[in-house]
Amino acid sequence: MADTLDLSKAPYYDRFNPDSGRSRILFRADRALQQAELNEMQSIYDFHVKRMGDSIFADGAIQNGMAFNFVYVDPNDKTKGIKELTLEKGFIYLGGKIRAFEKQTIPFTGTGKEVIGVKLVQSIVTFEQDPTLLDPTQDVANYLSEGAD
Repeated sequence: MADTLDLSKAPYYDRFNPDSGRSRILFRADRALQQAELNEMQSIYDFHVKRMGDSIFADGAIQNGMAFNFVYVDPNDKTKGIKELTLEKGFIYLGGKIRAFEKQTIPFTGTGKEVIGVKLVQSIVTFEQDPTLLDPTQDVANYLSEGAD
């Protein structure tokens, strides 16, 4: 499962609409490049990659790794219940891309129905959260200037 960010509004203005049938943006030397066109180009690419991936994999399909082990309340008596589940690192097809999954240990309460799943949470990261997004090119006017999120 994946949350979806709405990038169609300020400051990104991504105009991609899958119903338009467009699959390419043609840039012209006599016109200014719009940042919205760059965002739209990425969305076109993501849309087509996702369509291809969806034809091969189901959302949530494990690609590699993610083996799991149960830790029992009493290792000598497995009928006493499960204490926790450890999922090893691996890769999973989620939200149209193959994504890394880090090793996790999930506690069990031992009461009721317990559901385990993977959820993709998307967020926008700016240079304030990640200073490596500032322009690293030294000896130019843009040095350490803000760039794309």
